[in-house]
Amino acid sequence: LQAVNAYKHSWADRRVPVILRANAAGIEQVDNRGVVIQSYPYRRIRKILKVSDCPGGFIIDVGDQLRRHLFASTKTDEFLRDVRRTAAENLGVIVPITNEAATLDEFARTRLGLCSRDDQITSYAEFKVQKYSRRHEQPVRRLLCLTETCLVERDPSTYSVVCATPLDQIVCLVRLEKDPQQFVVEYMNTDGRIYSAAERDLIIASLVDGARAAGNELVFVTSHRFDEALRLLPHGQLLDEDGESQCMRHVIAPPPGLKRSDLIRRFNANIPYTGLTYSVSQEGFFTENKGKVIVGALEAVLGECYEKDDPNYVYKCEAQLQCLRRLFASKSGFQAFTEVAG
Repeated sequence: LQAVNAYKHSWADRRVPVILRANAAGIEQVDNRGVVIQSYPYRRIRKILKVSDCPGGFIIDVGDQLRRHLFASTKTDEFLRDVRRTAAENLGVIVPITNEAATLDEFARTRLGLCSRDDQITSYAEFKVQKYSRRHEQPVRRLLCLTETCLVERDPSTYSVVCATPLDQIVCLVRLEKDPQQFVVEYMNTDGRIYSAAERDLIIASLVDGARAAGNELVFVTSHRFDEALRLLPHGQLLDEDGESQCMRHVIAPPPGLKRSDLIRRFNANIPYTGLTYSVSQEGFFTENKGKVIVGALEAVLGECYEKDDPNYVYKCEAQLQCLRRLFASKSGFQAFTEVAG
């Protein structure tokens, strides 16, 4: 690992001492406790540019939203060379380092990337929450603000924006069982942020309504953290028709050594909450009857029975219901539902 001492320019306009490490997959930000508090994968770095009025300063633009992070180090040039070399050798990714330079004022205006406009951070609902993160040993107070397009975190004492994320990036909202006040907002970049609040259910309902109003119809509520290992494609990509059919056929007839309950979870992770994308049978002599496959999947899922003393009983029953929701959501699925005996 190539590591350098640096300063992070925080949202509160403070210089926070950190260690930056260039590892095989991305740049890691390590605090004075030795804890990795943030990681910037090479594949998500859109560009790196220098800061003209900050000696040794450079900005990392991350993700499709171009969220900006400003660091300063006495060994900036050596570190950026290591970043480019490590990314190319391990992943074949070329990290763009541009010749253009920004100023501190420009960074302050564009720190939130594509969420920097006033209309995107002007909230219509605000909730007091506690936030849990690796960055802080104890939970910190935050205002969780809902705007027309973004979910914004603000500091309650200064009302400064800590971060902002588009509502269409939310995958699901996790209503944790272990704590009646905790919930998690899971994002497409595999980043999950943990909060707690006395009015948890009200906040979750508001977030679901806000996300759907912003065009994110795929958001759903669950009681367990989303398992990224079950995804066959990155978020934002849909399975083709053969992939969907294969997921259903595996639920109907699990391959040797696999449990149907696990295959139901995999089905839920890969089929959107709005239902099957390809639910109408195509014309052709060798094409399968999609309604028949859906009915078979419905019968297999409804036939699952779990013992109440199973430690994962609630989890499995919830996955069962989530699967039925996805099968029923399409027109073909609902028609198939009426054909199930009983």
